[in-house]
Amino acid sequence: MIAITQNYYELRIQVPTIIIAHQNKTVFAANSLSKFIVILMGFTILFIRSCLIFFL
Repeated sequence: MIAITQNYYELRIQVPTIIIAHQNKTVFAANSLSKFIVILMGFTILFIRSCLIFFL
C-alpha cells in the first residue's frame, strides 16, 4: 500500500512537468513558425513589389 501511494505521488509530480514541457515545446514551435511565416510574407511582398516595378 505504501509503495502504491509513493508511486502515485511520483506520478503526480512527474505528469505536470511533462505537460509543462510539452506546452513549452508547442509554444516554441508556434513562435518559430510565426517567425517563418513573417519572413516568408516579407519576401513575398518584396517579390511582388519588385515584379510590379519591373512590369510597370
